[in-house]
Amino acid sequence: MQISDLLGQYTQNTQTAVSDSSGVKSVEQLVSTIREMAAGTIFEGTINEIQNGQVLLGLSNGEQISARMDGQVALMKGQSMFFQVKANDGTTVAIRPFMIDGQSGNLTLYDALKAAGLPADSRNLNMVNGMMQEQLPIDKGHLWDMARLVQKYPDADLQTIIQMTKLNLPVTEENLSQFENYRMDERNIQTKMEQVIEQLPEVMDHPNTATGKLADQSAKILMVIAGNEMQETETMTSAPQNNHTQTQTAVMQQAAAQQEYISEPLVSRDVLQKLIPQLENIGMDCTEFENMLEGKTDVTNSDVVNPDIVNMDTASADTGMSDTDFLRQLAEFLKSPDTQSAIPRKALQALWSGRELQGILKETLESQWELRPQDLTKEHSVRQLYERLDRQMQQLEEMVKAQGNTHSGLEQTVADIRANVNFMDQINQVYHYVQLPLRMSGQSANGELYVYTNKKALQESDREITAFLHLDMEHLGSTDVSLRLWQKEITTNFYIEDDLSYAVLCEHLPELEKRLEEKGYTCNLKVTNEAKKIEFVDDFLKKDQPPTGKLRRYSFDMRA
Repeated sequence: MQISDLLGQYTQNTQTAVSDSSGVKSVEQLVSTIREMAAGTIFEGTINEIQNGQVLLGLSNGEQISARMDGQVALMKGQSMFFQVKANDGTTVAIRPFMIDGQSGNLTLYDALKAAGLPADSRNLNMVNGMMQEQLPIDKGHLWDMARLVQKYPDADLQTIIQMTKLNLPVTEENLSQFENYRMDERNIQTKMEQVIEQLPEVMDHPNTATGKLADQSAKILMVIAGNEMQETETMTSAPQNNHTQTQTAVMQQAAAQQEYISEPLVSRDVLQKLIPQLENIGMDCTEFENMLEGKTDVTNSDVVNPDIVNMDTASADTGMSDTDFLRQLAEFLKSPDTQSAIPRKALQALWSGRELQGILKETLESQWELRPQDLTKEHSVRQLYERLDRQMQQLEEMVKAQGNTHSGLEQTVADIRANVNFMDQINQVYHYVQLPLRMSGQSANGELYVYTNKKALQESDREITAFLHLDMEHLGSTDVSLRLWQKEITTNFYIEDDLSYAVLCEHLPELEKRLEEKGYTCNLKVTNEAKKIEFVDDFLKKDQPPTGKLRRYSFDMRA
């Protein structure tokens, strides 16, 4: 659509209304205004007449201009809409209808911006439109608050800012990035954990760091990964006990400590045998390790070998030494000033890049960062997992920064994990959602638990609880579980796409039903051979909110 021959319009109007000096002045102002419109400018117009490809537009100041139709544009007489200046060469102004999400502009958007004193440009109009779609207030205060956020984060997706505001999530650079990741199904924290393990050798690749400092950094990282020493069991002295009670308590404590020790991954004989030459290359005395392999270790006096584990099976492929104990021993050696002054740089780098040490680091971190299904029954187990993870990531982040390697992939991955954990924590202020890195029968499984009933509603004892559990497992594949619980009645639907896994699940479903009934539940269990997709934002975060939709504007003939 083009507005052309404006000077011709001016001449015609002055000839037909010579005596009307105010009319001449108005046309002069109109010509001046149109000529000053830059490309991208948006203004409102009403379709007053459509005839022979020409459109007569009424402007908000009462003036009218003639425009030529340019291309296939569906217009109706009496329709009010926005137009955007496409080009302006000073003589001819090309305009086109301004569309928002494929719909012609809504007059309400323009009026809201005008009342708030904000310019009616493309981004602001889309902002108001998005706020109306999310049923947010569009008064002056809310519009200015949103406009400030949009201006503060110009590269962020406008809809993301609006949706986070609607959900009462703090709008920050980190949260905007995480919200996008969650919306695009790129939120898996377990993938980032694996990247940390792969990127740890980067610490040794900094050419400007002295070898002694590298050894010191290595010791600190190993201690962060190994964790603090297990606290000794406290002696119960609050009340006098007889010999039988004391003996029984000691046995129970020993059994508990042994069970805890056994749950830790152990260094295999094969791995230790391959590690010994690498350790000797950095100057470490490996006599005790060699004695372990030859069965000469005095397990009763050893600080690193659990005698109960060794005595269980003398032909075991494991040494009886846990991964964490090995890492602590290595860290103690590396932090020694004598070691740091003499350690060969290449030998230290070879140790870090070797598959044996990386394998021990991977096993150790996985044992710390993954939950066993039985752990989920313990109170605060998930929160403690993420607190430990965040604490370790913070320490690693500080070490990488202290080294001066501020652009490493490791630093970015660690920062992403911390931002993810922080974002999850903020979501859990209102909603119940958590990612569950699980260790199941020798395999890792990533899980996600969504509790649809929000925390406020959960306080009502008679409120129905609905939840959704998503699992990605090595053997069963993608498995989704929909749960509905009201008092002691539970309805569960398993969604599984793989045909073989579907058959296995159907076969064992009666066992699950029996166990639930033994716990007092009335069950209705079902298995569906299809995938179930959950959209994090639309299906979960917005579930308890009123439905929203596209805003549409209709024109009516008032005479009809």
